[in-house]
Amino acid sequence: MTLLITVAGRDFALACSDLRITAEINKRIVIQDEHFNKHILFARDNLNANISFTGVARWRRGLQTINLYDVISESLARAPAGIKLGPLCIHLIDDIEVAFQAPVFRGVDKWLELHLLSRHSAIGVPMIMVISNYRKVAPWSQSGSEDALEWEGAHKGYNIYFKVFADDTDVIFGGSDQFVPDADRTRIKGIVSRGADAFDVSRLASAIIKAAARRTSVIGSQAVSMVFPESGYIDTNLWNRTANSIIGFVPRMVMPNGTMMGPSQFPVQLALITDGYLPRHSLFFRSIVQDAFPRRRDRRLIRRHSKGLAIPGLMGLLSLNLFGQVEDGYTDFGLNSSG
Repeated sequence: MTLLITVAGRDFALACSDLRITAEINKRIVIQDEHFNKHILFARDNLNANISFTGVARWRRGLQTINLYDVISESLARAPAGIKLGPLCIHLIDDIEVAFQAPVFRGVDKWLELHLLSRHSAIGVPMIMVISNYRKVAPWSQSGSEDALEWEGAHKGYNIYFKVFADDTDVIFGGSDQFVPDADRTRIKGIVSRGADAFDVSRLASAIIKAAARRTSVIGSQAVSMVFPESGYIDTNLWNRTANSIIGFVPRMVMPNGTMMGPSQFPVQLALITDGYLPRHSLFFRSIVQDAFPRRRDRRLIRRHSKGLAIPGLMGLLSLNLFGQVEDGYTDFGLNSSG
């Protein structure tokens, strides 16, 4: 079971997870995959959202291998147009339960928890929904406060917790969070409440996951984060370096028309960061800068550069590649569709 860290910040929301999946064979934990996608991005009706999950991730149906991110993606793609978030949650649970009818699950506990992190253009603040078949109480630090916009429900053995983070911040842990000490929980909640940016929060979340991985083999040491800034592009920080370029890893995406893309790879050039400035909640390029420039002074100069237009993150580059344009305020590197 993986480790999820989901954050509602002051002007961003972030989802972080490790990338390992395991199986218990003859009472031993066996690593099956160290680079497994656990994030599904989707958009519909002015809602941008990410689903991350912990628990059952992959199983067999006869000769076919089933990945949970495929089940979730196909459910989102089939959801009726105009469906609201609550009914969409019920629709998703129903489809997951159908997929769990495979013979391999007979007599086996199917532990599962989903963190649905979203921002709606008409609301402008983070919303988090936790769907779990083992969690019994709401995960919020201040659950039940009079000013909180909260809701709880249940469906087919899953407890559903929903909260709109209008004025407060929080960090929610899911999965194998028993391996996260209280000191780490306090530290990350502290920097979020004090207004840390998404990059610093993602670095600390990754460090917490890496430390937890040293305590158990069910958690992988590598982590990936997805950020939803208050304005601008969604961004991610998973990439790898090759001899000729940098390869960004794009998670599964479900478009508003039901089209699915990824998980996939996307090549980029580090030289792109010379064409503008990095937005406050940039993850992709800032993580590359952190790795490529060992001197703190160099990294500080790049971070403080504020001339020109904003540099889009990986999702912005993908938009430029697919549609030939970027949002206002972002540089298109001279590659827009009219140029």
